[in-house]
This record gives sequence, C-alpha cells and structure tokens, in this order.
Amino acid sequence: MRTRYFNSDSKYIIKQVNKSLEKLKCEYIDLLLIHMHDLLVNPKELNNTLNQLREEGKVKYFGLSNHNPLEFDTLQKYTDVKFVTNQFMLHPLGIENYKNGTMTHCLKEGIHPMFWSPLAGGRIFNPTNAFEENMKNVLEGIRQDLQLGEIDEVIYKWLLKHSSDPVIVLGTGNRERIKRALYSLEGVKMTREQWYKILTEAGYKLR
Repeated sequence: MRTRYFNSDSKYIIKQVNKSLEKLKCEYIDLLLIHMHDLLVNPKELNNTLNQLREEGKVKYFGLSNHNPLEFDTLQKYTDVKFVTNQFMLHPLGIENYKNGTMTHCLKEGIHPMFWSPLAGGRIFNPTNAFEENMKNVLEGIRQDLQLGEIDEVIYKWLLKHSSDPVIVLGTGNRERIKRALYSLEGVKMTREQWYKILTEAGYKLR
C-alpha cells in the first residue's frame, strides 16, 4: 500500500498546472491553490515556481488551502505573490477554524476565505449522534424565526455573515440548493444573537 504524501516541488506543480490547462482547454487559470501544507516545502523554490507561472501568464492569482495561520504566514514571507485566499472546511458541525484563529487571521491579512463542505457532507440533514441532532434542532428553530424555506439557507447566512467576505464552495449539483445559496446573499438578515447561538452550540466557548 502506497503512503499518502504531499508534493510542492516545482516540477510537480508545473506539471499539474499544464495538465489542468490542457483538460480545461484554456490559456490560464484564474486562481491556483496550493493544497495542504507540505512539511518538506522549500519556500524559495515555491516562490520561483509561482513567479514563473505568473510571468508565463498561466496563473493570475494564487491562494492556499487548509493552511493554519503560521503555515500561511511562513509561505507568504518567502513569496512575492500575495495569497488572496485560504480555503478550509467550516460548517456548524466543525468550527475548528474559528477556535484556532484561522478566521481572525483572514481578517488580519485582508483575505477572503473559501469554505468547503458547508453542509458537513450532508450530516446536517441526517444526524448520526446527539450533538448533530441538537444542531439540526437549533438550525430549524432559527429557520422558523427567519421564515426561511430550508435549514441550508440558515447555514449559508451564518457562513456569509463574517466580515471577511467569505466564499462558499458548494459540492453539489442540486440546482435548488445552488439557488438557495445565491438567495442567501440577500433577503432577511441573521441577528448577532442567532449567529452566536449557532457558534456556541457548535462548541465555541465565549470568554
């Protein structure tokens, strides 16, 4: 069995970019994310690689994925390009990136985070334990208070309320769910109390 590992060396990144351009049949990539923190990363080599891709016109903007604040700042220190985003998981059943300071770091650096798995892979709708069942009930109560159609609308409003102006990465092809995510940008506003209700029920301890 092969061992899982991460690879951020120049040859690998350039190969993957060229492969993506060929598959997408386009001349450049709008946003390239360096996915996961490679403990063997050579920051200076990475900087040269990103500069090369930018100078060749193959990539316009760069970001990171699943990097904590220290990992993000370390790579940014060595790179000429500014990382415009950090993509990580965030949903009402998983708020680790609020607890570890990653969300505050986004505000500090003026970057717009990208949230993947906003609905916890569907566990929001089909609870498997008491914690998940309680969260579903909390979301349902707020849904009724806001007079929304489905609880995923509550989650989208909760995620988008943060002042870092985040972007939600939907892992669905369901047209109605996509529409509800778009509608969540407008309409009724979630109150601070409702927002904190979800956060604290998710396990965040207020000081």
